[in-house]
Amino acid sequence: MNNIVKTLVIALVLFAVPSFATSGQSDAVHVLSTKRYIFYFKVEKELIGGSVQVFDKGEKMVATAKIEHVKNIVDFFYLPAGIYNVKIKKGAEEFVFAYVNGQ
Repeated sequence: MNNIVKTLVIALVLFAVPSFATSGQSDAVHVLSTKRYIFYFKVEKELIGGSVQVFDKGEKMVATAKIEHVKNIVDFFYLPAGIYNVKIKKGAEEFVFAYVNGQ
């Protein structure tokens, strides 16, 4: 019984901490889907004209594009399997999301 309580407390902390740790600016980018080699996201209009950059685990930039629309897609089909960071930025604002390409 004591182990169950400890497990529930740890699970609560793991799920609750990220919700408290996010900044108010994270509302500017919404990840809509990460299925089938696709990172699909929506940005607020203020971020149009910014850029989206993809970095591999060695922090080497493997792709970049200008954000021209509210809804955007990053296609990972031709990239090797691995963990990538997707950086969305405009001016001083920067948002970073991890993406696992499981080919």
